[in-house]
Amino acid sequence: MDIQYIVSGEEAIGWVPAERMAITEAYDIEKDICFGTASKEEITMVRLQAGQLAVFYPEDGHAPKLAAGQPSAVFKIVVKVAAK
Repeated sequence: MDIQYIVSGEEAIGWVPAERMAITEAYDIEKDICFGTASKEEITMVRLQAGQLAVFYPEDGHAPKLAAGQPSAVFKIVVKVAAK
């Protein structure tokens, strides 16, 4: 599970159920990451501002670091929690 907290700035994150993604790069257990694609219609955009957080579970595909309007500097804290 990923907990992403925005300290300053603003960021958009794309979210889609992982089961709807076409995996393009297999899961890397050491980096806790995999890559995939989904159609635009499947993706929900989440906009986070300073003081807000998002929680993503293993079944949540997510694409962070997207510009929310004008590109800007973002400082955020990401906490990874082991999930079964």
